[in-house]
Amino acid sequence: AITSTATTGTITTTGSSSTSGGVDTAGAGGEVFLNSTGTGAITLNAAITANGGAALDPADTGGAGGRITIRNDVGAIVLDNVSTVAGTGGVAGAGGTIQLKSLGGTITQNSGTTLAGANLKVLSDDNVTLNNANTLDTIAAADTGAGKFFKYTDADGVTVGTVAAVGGGGGLLQNLAAVSGITTLGDTTGVVNVTTGGTGLLTVDQAILTTPTLKNKDGGAVTLTSGGAITSTATTGTITTTGSSS
Repeated sequence: AITSTATTGTITTTGSSSTSGGVDTAGAGGEVFLNSTGTGAITLNAAITANGGAALDPADTGGAGGRITIRNDVGAIVLDNVSTVAGTGGVAGAGGTIQLKSLGGTITQNSGTTLAGANLKVLSDDNVTLNNANTLDTIAAADTGAGKFFKYTDADGVTVGTVAAVGGGGGLLQNLAAVSGITTLGDTTGVVNVTTGGTGLLTVDQAILTTPTLKNKDGGAVTLTSGGAITSTATTGTITTTGSSS
């Protein structure tokens, strides 16, 4: 198990700011990798921050957000604030990717906390509930547990898309494969709920699929709710809730 203590147990790898004068790029956020290989939850009670450094001059580029991977091989993940946004000021830098993987346990958030960055990739075999005011650009999830659901809320707009394979210096455990769209194994409880607040656009660019693999099971319900428009991309943005055969 891995546990961080509230308030004092923060992890911060934010990059440094750019140099005043000239044209340069601020420092990128450092990579963060948490991996529990034994039985027990990863319980975060304090923030993880891997933001890019600030651009001090208008011609400078903000630092990129760092990669954050939280992986539990035998248990649940409880998240606090997790941030990998690009550095402020100057020319916009790139936000980073948050990768979450749990086997044998749920993925949830502490009340009032958020996930912030460019991309969110989720791999799990249990229920995933990320219903706080998160601010990601693109999400993708694969839930391989029969009857398990995926629920996500974004404060503005979000795209159901592809989050590429990204690895890091820690080796293969961080090299989580690309995930496209949102997949569950259906049944009445294996639903997909995606909600966006404000007037943000909810875009389905890659497929949402809730077809069961077990026989005689219903497809999982898909509910998309947006304060703005909802758009699906031609050909790739399909939604399929077909039940399994007898």
